[in-house]
Amino acid sequence: MTEVAHIQGSDIPYLPEGSTCSYEVVTGGRGVTLMSGTAQFSSPGEWTNREGQGISLGLVLGGRVSMDVGARESDYLSSLESFIWVQPEAVEMRHVVPEAQALTTIFLTVPETMRAAYDLLDAACGLATGAPQRKGGIANFHKSPLSAYSLAVARQIADCTHVGPLRGFYLEAKSIELLIALLQEMQGFSDVPSPVICPRGSSVERLMEARRILVAEFQSPPSLDALAVRIGMCTSGMTAGFRRMFGQSVVAFVQERRLNHAFTALREGQLTVSQAAYSAGYSRAYFSTLFRRRFGQTPGDVATRR
Repeated sequence: MTEVAHIQGSDIPYLPEGSTCSYEVVTGGRGVTLMSGTAQFSSPGEWTNREGQGISLGLVLGGRVSMDVGARESDYLSSLESFIWVQPEAVEMRHVVPEAQALTTIFLTVPETMRAAYDLLDAACGLATGAPQRKGGIANFHKSPLSAYSLAVARQIADCTHVGPLRGFYLEAKSIELLIALLQEMQGFSDVPSPVICPRGSSVERLMEARRILVAEFQSPPSLDALAVRIGMCTSGMTAGFRRMFGQSVVAFVQERRLNHAFTALREGQLTVSQAAYSAGYSRAYFSTLFRRRFGQTPGDVATRR
């Protein structure tokens, strides 16, 4: 039996204030769940939610979003990119939208039991889990350009005009068609039309890559000049663009990552205050000052409350 549900902005408490969204969730008899819709952001924003264990596929029809998993794994998706992610366990994921935009996405969740039954799905999961993890990238995560065929199916889902029971049946059928198309394109099948080539090298893409590098290397980050070289921008353009996009300087961003990492390590008893200060790259006295300014309590207070 096909089930259809709708999620509006008021039903998603973790979205940033001032954001609106509208999603449709379709669960079919095969256990594949389709979630499609758009979130409208009037300004840059971020939110955190828990992503469940299993196999996820999807694509971005419009907009850009960066994702962090834990302290060191980060990646991003842009318009006309698809992905597959095999999650061994549920995780907290932080999403960052770098600018005011309409973020339009389509996600599919697939039961793990289908992997054993369908070679195509198993092979695609192997792409995610078998390839060496990109430094700083999300583990078991593989992305690729969207093919013209997958884009056409995705548009049919996004633009569906059917109503009533027929809508659910139509979207369930299209979700299976999209699943097969994505699985085929990820493995480069020759009968799938060539990928849609979306513009690369824009300032936004380069700055999102800079952020990903800083997330992965926050304990020993590159210098501003070295970071600019790695993303192909001039230093002044990178620093100014980073501040505009993410609301803080590169230095402040790295400092925040270090302090957040130290807070977690102290709270969980992994480090002493002196060790946390060293791991953050500060003297103990300066670390305590920054820590209290950031969290409103001393490192010692956090360490003794565990």
